[in-house]
Amino acid sequence: MLASTGVVGSFIEETTTLDIHRCVQLPPCVSGASIKDMMPAPEFLVGTSLLCSGGLAVLENLANHFKKELFVLHIPPG
Repeated sequence: MLASTGVVGSFIEETTTLDIHRCVQLPPCVSGASIKDMMPAPEFLVGTSLLCSGGLAVLENLANHFKKELFVLHIPPG
């Protein structure tokens, strides 16, 4: 959805000062969109241990940004 807005580059630029793993473009894009208040505030956030470290870092940043709880489901590898 964010990619269709045509402003993904500006979202990613917003995160240049944040310590976000750049294995994929999704983490900095989502973080940048939240910094620019382009995402609605969630009631809470849920992630899993299966995410790459960048994905989980984004959820931690979002939880801090929105001042909401983050629940992490630890899934054993296998």
